[in-house]
Amino acid sequence: MALVCVGSVRAAPGATTLALCVGGSWPRPAALLEADPAGGVLATRYQLGRTPGLADLAAMVENHAAPAVIWNTAQALPGGLAAVVAPESGDIAAGILNDVARPLGQWCARLGEADVIADCGRVGAGSPALGLLPAADVVLVVVRPRVEELYPAAHRVRNLIQGRMATVGLVLVGSRPYGPKEISAQLGVPVLGVIEDDPRAAAAIRDGGSARVLRRSALVRSVQSFVDDLAADLGVETPAEAPPPADPVEPVGALPHSREEGVG
Repeated sequence: MALVCVGSVRAAPGATTLALCVGGSWPRPAALLEADPAGGVLATRYQLGRTPGLADLAAMVENHAAPAVIWNTAQALPGGLAAVVAPESGDIAAGILNDVARPLGQWCARLGEADVIADCGRVGAGSPALGLLPAADVVLVVVRPRVEELYPAAHRVRNLIQGRMATVGLVLVGSRPYGPKEISAQLGVPVLGVIEDDPRAAAAIRDGGSARVLRRSALVRSVQSFVDDLAADLGVETPAEAPPPADPVEPVGALPHSREEGVG
């Protein structure tokens, strides 16, 4: 099955939003893995329990976990996407990833139960999440097409490519002031896709909003088109009896939350 890693280099271009939307739009059963060394946001944002989560999955992977463990350590986000949440503490999350990122990436890539979309946070030099990347089928580096963001992102992509990672490229949030062809030609790095810059829809995904409006938003439509192309490039096919994809844009509160008793 596929392992798709999503990250950024500078600023906050929307890597987590893209990972959420990709996971929710994926044509096969998929789980979102929160692997940001700066700490997780999903449990707090969506009022989930702190466990099960990344720490539980890491412990089981070290003990040669069965594939079904991906579901046992995940919680349902609003809309139904399964997510393995990371601790809010960057110190704890980074410590977990320092210990198990490489075997965790290899385990995710071998799953027969699900494809995994990993939100790796910033993938700069020295990031503990880098251990996941060698096992990935594709690494998406999210960036806004601004000079101050493009140059460091392009340098990072070139370094990852030289490190013999799998397919690595930029995903642009918007196409202004520079478009994909110009960026690829000038900076010499692949641009794998363009996602619409739609702050209103991104905020609604983050904070809750009308699912009907979001489904018709430029952001969600552009992500679906991007996912269709990416899945085709990876040879990902929808199983004949697969359930429909999770809804990436269901407003917060639409489903019962998996809150543990006593967790605020």
